[in-house]
Amino acid sequence: MKRSTSVNYLVACALLAATFVPAQRAHAQCDPAYSLSTYVTAADAPVSIFSLPNGGGNPVTACYEFGESEPTDATITVTVIRLPADGGDPYPVPDFPLEDIWLDSMGFSLRPCYESAFNGIHPDSNTDENGQTTFTAPFHTGGQTDLANDPLMVLIGGCPPLQDGLDIAVNTPDIDANWVVDLIDVTLFAIDILNQTGDYRSDFWWDGVINLSDLALFAQGYGTACP
Repeated sequence: MKRSTSVNYLVACALLAATFVPAQRAHAQCDPAYSLSTYVTAADAPVSIFSLPNGGGNPVTACYEFGESEPTDATITVTVIRLPADGGDPYPVPDFPLEDIWLDSMGFSLRPCYESAFNGIHPDSNTDENGQTTFTAPFHTGGQTDLANDPLMVLIGGCPPLQDGLDIAVNTPDIDANWVVDLIDVTLFAIDILNQTGDYRSDFWWDGVINLSDLALFAQGYGTACP
């Protein structure tokens, strides 16, 4: 497993402090005691994951590297570590609630289904006896990310750990990020495919070309919405 690098921790903290975050995204008050926690991906290279608001997209275990046709397992493993208030040694936290671990993008261009039963993108379970848990399931989300400027990050106890973002890009047919794939998204996708913009937001196969393969995936998502 590798630890990804894209954006540093100080930038993440500054953005979180300066950005208005809806109540649904503020699952827990930021607790710096968890700043030594870590998250890693099983992928050895940047990957893309096709997601849908209804969770019908690809699981994290079936992401794709650029231009590749075979899926790559990009399972995200999180280790929750707490710094004792008395200055003792950091320790892993077992049974840390999954509700207080969630995935988002640095600039919040991803739009997880916060106003639904899923209330965001959470890991598969509470942490185990070693303080670990994983993200493997498909995401319920709209919007898209940017590997260079708006990467994925995991927040633990309301704060990002002391590390960079993940080399996992996410795109969805819900291009305008309103939690439903509708006619507005059809218009935006049509602009990209007719003008051959190469924009990642519509490049669902992630091969640098927007074509019939991407159209088929867009059609798969049309009409889907957050539960």
